[in-house]
Amino acid sequence: MEPRLALGLYPTLPTLDQLGERLNALDAQLLELPAEVEEGTGLFALVENDYLVLIRRTESVLPDAQTGHPLLARASAPHLKDATGMVVVITYATENLLVSPVEFALTHARLTAALVPDALAIHNTGAAATVDADVFRAAVDEGPLSYALAPVWLYEEDGRYGAYTMGLHRYGLPELQVAPGSTGPMELFRGLAQLADAALSPNPPTAGATVLLAEGEQPRTLVETTWVVGKDVPALTLPAV
Repeated sequence: MEPRLALGLYPTLPTLDQLGERLNALDAQLLELPAEVEEGTGLFALVENDYLVLIRRTESVLPDAQTGHPLLARASAPHLKDATGMVVVITYATENLLVSPVEFALTHARLTAALVPDALAIHNTGAAATVDADVFRAAVDEGPLSYALAPVWLYEEDGRYGAYTMGLHRYGLPELQVAPGSTGPMELFRGLAQLADAALSPNPPTAGATVLLAEGEQPRTLVETTWVVGKDVPALTLPAV
């Protein structure tokens, strides 16, 4: 299974000792660093007997990670430019582990939240989104899980708002989207986030399912289409109302 990667952004990086204490709190078993990782820059551990976690400190920041999600990084957005370093968290599944891609992604998100609790923000590379660390942790603990794994993005077209998820296809699921229509942007954001949470559940919605996206609207039916972001990615679309 493809490794999962997240970045904790910091103005001042935690020390390796501090990161080691957080691994200890997870009852992790420290292992020898992989050959390609410079000694003194990271830690490698077996966690929960089924996952290998590599943590690396780096005194640089990916420029893309310094652009926060417009709704999920409101607290950190003014300060992201002050981030000077990252803690990279990579989770690998052990060879014989049988879990779904969603379960694996959730475990990675949970471990990330535990290992970089004091980060300014967390960038999930699978979802291409930087969100407030508090938002990320709350999403993992309480929901909506989609905030951490597959955030909703809004776009405007001729004065009407549409929306799409970013990240579901990484877990073998079709992305979700709503064609631009009369639904207000916040109702659209919340409604599609709830639908994305349903997609991350053991019984995801499928084409033909009827969905009530926002209170007071007529139900809509999910239709198989392609993703507005990339036509090679399948999507389920709710038509405009």
